Amino acid sequence: MARAKQPVWDKVMDELTMIHALNWFNLNQTTKFAKREFVNYLKDNKFCDEKYLKKDFDIIATDGYVAALLRTGYTLPARSMTYFNRSVKECIQNLINRYETPKSKKPNGNGNGQLDWTLGLVEHELDQFFVGWESDFDMNSFLRGNKIGPNKAREYARHYQQSLDELLESFDGKCKQLKEAYSFAGKRYLNKYRKFLEKIIKECTEYSTKNRKPRRKKVKSSTAASVTQASLDSHIKEL
Repeated sequence: MARAKQPVWDKVMDELTMIHALNWFNLNQTTKFAKREFVNYLKDNKFCDEKYLKKDFDIIATDGYVAALLRTGYTLPARSMTYFNRSVKECIQNLINRYETPKSKKPNGNGNGQLDWTLGLVEHELDQFFVGWESDFDMNSFLRGNKIGPNKAREYARHYQQSLDELLESFDGKCKQLKEAYSFAGKRYLNKYRKFLEKIIKECTEYSTKNRKPRRKKVKSSTAASVTQASLDSHIKEL
């Protein structure tokens, strides 16, 4: 079966066109393609030493599709570029840390692959939010449905707390770059986005707290207790 031919979109994309493009990639391309495009994007722009790219690593597939659009000459919305550039920066830092830090023997949580895949789905919900500035997305149901562990849920909360912090920082206009990144919408709509982020963070935090495994209590050995008591009784008799 032949692979579907990639459509031709407007070279300067708005939010809606970009969502349509990403949906097409999700349906017609693979994570292997996304990974290859992302790595080539890093190499094209010389963002890091290529030695850091030799070890296998996971990415959010959406970032790979964005990289593919950028590599073929598309101009993306400022807000989307803000998120993408932040993801690139975080990925490079993680690659450097992994390269310079000994490999951990014990994997954490559900694994990076699942986190990347599910995080990509949540990012898609955020993209959809900008179409009509409202959403019925339930983060709590999403976490339960995908069987995300409490540690990963906390990672989600930290991730979107960073997004919220940047949004709030853009409101005071002190950072020109952030102000421009969010200039695509007025304060009224951005406040709706703020509430949406706050809801996601709250539900992630509550989920991680409710699903945290209780710490196991230490149980004193009855044998050890009887030995101690016997020793005490013997000592008393000697006195």
